[in-house]
Amino acid sequence: LEQQRLVEQEPARRAQEHLEHQRELERERARIAQDLHDDLGASLTQMAWLGEAVNQPDLFAREGPSLLRQIADKSRVMVRSIDEIVWALNPRNDSLDQLATYVCQFAEQFFRSTPTRCRLEVQESLPDEVLKSDLRHNLFLLCKEAMQNVAKHAHASEVWVRIHVQDG
Repeated sequence: LEQQRLVEQEPARRAQEHLEHQRELERERARIAQDLHDDLGASLTQMAWLGEAVNQPDLFAREGPSLLRQIADKSRVMVRSIDEIVWALNPRNDSLDQLATYVCQFAEQFFRSTPTRCRLEVQESLPDEVLKSDLRHNLFLLCKEAMQNVAKHAHASEVWVRIHVQDG
């Protein structure tokens, strides 16, 4: 009888799993839309203003190199933002190992153009752990914010990025 009951409940369980999967996809889509709006929308607006300023001869004569440098800087930020969004969406990156790799690559690149020396220390074999994309994305943003705070406020000669798993 117990087996019969489980068989009868199977379609409802599958429907519930499907519904939860759909909700997760909708949350992820909403997050992506927000990221695109916040990161890229603001940057594109700023680039449009800078582009308009370049077309004003008097302003360009005074501040042309600065305006062009700002456009180039903003473009690099946008490329990095797009890379982060694409990385967060790619299901092949849904592992702890991929997160560690991406954080380390970001740290090396981020601190390359600063006076702060970046040192990396990653546990030799990380657990084969699957991470949901929103968790992975949020962990990356946390690491990114910490690095930006170090660069902006710490005036550090070196920074250590350590990735270890403790107690599971």
